[in-house]
Amino acid sequence: MNTWAIVPAAGAGTRLKGKVKKQFLSIGGKPVLARTLLNLSAAPEIDKIIVVAPSSEISRCKREIVDEYGMVKVNSVIEGGSTRQESVGFGFAALPDDVDLVIVHDGVRPFITGAMISSVVEAAAEYGAAITAINITDTIKEIKDETVVSTLKRDSLARVQTPQCFRHFILNQAMERALLDGFEGTDEASLVERLNVSVKVVEGSAANIKITTADDLKLAEALLNIDFK
Repeated sequence: MNTWAIVPAAGAGTRLKGKVKKQFLSIGGKPVLARTLLNLSAAPEIDKIIVVAPSSEISRCKREIVDEYGMVKVNSVIEGGSTRQESVGFGFAALPDDVDLVIVHDGVRPFITGAMISSVVEAAAEYGAAITAINITDTIKEIKDETVVSTLKRDSLARVQTPQCFRHFILNQAMERALLDGFEGTDEASLVERLNVSVKVVEGSAANIKITTADDLKLAEALLNIDFK
């Protein structure tokens, strides 16, 4: 199957409050985004990659990441939108017509593994839609006005991650419906769910962190010393 990945990396990274956007920050001597793209590029299931970057960083992304690390699977670096959903939509619009499966993976999740990619691609090929997620081990409570409302059953809850993978036509329908309805989801699966399409869940990893804070950067440095293959 012809499988392309869309990598949204157009976020401003305001929670890190630094001059350098989080996708270009270095962990272990390499930019976060470079590590993400190198791991995606190493997956035989992925044919090509589209990177969605801030308009001000497109040239830098091409020069310091794509060219610097010889990422031949990166087909293009395009301008992102004002929201994640809009950025993924721009990436989707840039796909060729013959794509069968579409993977979406956060540019700031550098610890994606080949096993995750294989699992989510295999599940999406069979079921049409698949996500990676991990079980919740903490007790989860619903809070309102700084007061506990209820304790939720954690055995029916999960922490959802990327990669997420979908049949091209399913994601296309989901994004078109969301646009018509003015619906803004927090991930691509939330759009697909509105079509009443079952989304298969495959195992993610606690190490598959999304780098959003300074503490995440410190954790990422520590994780570099662990082999997750």
